[in-house]
Amino acid sequence: MWNPFKKNMQKKSMYDTNTLVERGNSGNIYYLNSMLKDYTGLVIGNKRDKKIDFDLSRDTDKRIALEVCTPLAMVADKCGKMLSNGKFYVVDKDNSENKQFQWVEDLLKQPNVLQTGKQFNKNVEILLKVFGRCPIYVNRVMGKAISMWIIPPELFHLETTGNLWNQTELSGIIKKAWIDWGGEQLILEEGDYFVINESNTEIYPSNTEMLYKSISDTLSHPVNNWMSQMIARGTLINNGGPKGIICNDDVSEYRNSALDNKESDNLNTKFRDKYGIVNKLFSIWVTKAKVKWIPLSFNTSQLVLHEEDQSCVYAISNLIGLNPSLFDTKSIESNMSNAETSAYQNLIIPDAESYAEALTNYIAPEGCTIKLDYSHIACLQDDKQAASSALSAASNAIIQLYNAGIITDNESRSEISNYIDINPTILDGKLKENGTN
Repeated sequence: MWNPFKKNMQKKSMYDTNTLVERGNSGNIYYLNSMLKDYTGLVIGNKRDKKIDFDLSRDTDKRIALEVCTPLAMVADKCGKMLSNGKFYVVDKDNSENKQFQWVEDLLKQPNVLQTGKQFNKNVEILLKVFGRCPIYVNRVMGKAISMWIIPPELFHLETTGNLWNQTELSGIIKKAWIDWGGEQLILEEGDYFVINESNTEIYPSNTEMLYKSISDTLSHPVNNWMSQMIARGTLINNGGPKGIICNDDVSEYRNSALDNKESDNLNTKFRDKYGIVNKLFSIWVTKAKVKWIPLSFNTSQLVLHEEDQSCVYAISNLIGLNPSLFDTKSIESNMSNAETSAYQNLIIPDAESYAEALTNYIAPEGCTIKLDYSHIACLQDDKQAASSALSAASNAIIQLYNAGIITDNESRSEISNYIDINPTILDGKLKENGTN
């Protein structure tokens, strides 16, 4: 691990005085943007060929990548905003609103004193996409949930008993749960937390911490490549860089014998570290050595650094399940609308159903069901019209079958429940018994 505070790290007097400069083992000089100076995961000048090394299988690296990798933050934020567009509604076992569950709706609208329901939901989805899970702390009074807080996944830990296959209770699997908070362990009881999870969990026979494996673990290469090209672009823009070559101009038999190793090193170091091309006047540098300057003319676009922006966005979007055209400003409106519809149908709504199911299981009282509705979303209206047409056709067919005595009222309600959200076992507010009213 590279330590930015080690002795041979120093700040250079360049255009950006906060830029860190590091000389690698091979003698190369690397310029690092100041936003990365506190990250000890950077690898400089060692045997590995990567200057930026994020391991996205580690929660700590995921957190930092979410803060500094723009494509990752952009895609995750898009998912969060889309999920937060859903509207909560709470129903009883008869699929009807019930005033006794009003406190559940109030909690969902204001989970804690710092967040609204929309803000809370957005953060839940971001963590699901980046970490593969979202632990939630539940504050209860007399068993009733009065507030909820999102626990940063990198601070949340579960120690297992090492038992799994024959267990029917959580206590038989989880030995200890805690939050790392200010160097201390905040121990959590079973009812104090729950985890919305789309990762694969790993439990081993020995008493070890539960491990999570998420598809986002595979994003290390795209994130590392993007960070590397951003640093390269920053170096070209802020620090200039050589636009030519200083070389020996002594053709005599002595070949610049006066140019010793120390002066040669000064030539390279001072040129690279001092001379810039942005908001920086060129200085006159004098040496007793006989040297010449060979200017280089090349197009920096040939480095194709900007292509990594699109490549990273595509890799992250495709992995998460979003159509990358959602982020393509050149995409035509119809393509973007189709991509948004697909995102809601194939990603956001399934996530919302899992989220609502978890909320129902862990904070809702018996007989209460929490749901998230997206039928009001503009891009889904075409599908809503198609569903309405299908319902109308099915209803007419079912009525004809019922009137002809081919099906019973029980069978007709059962069939129509495939098109609308009704309980087929309830008729006129009464439970049907043995197929009769």
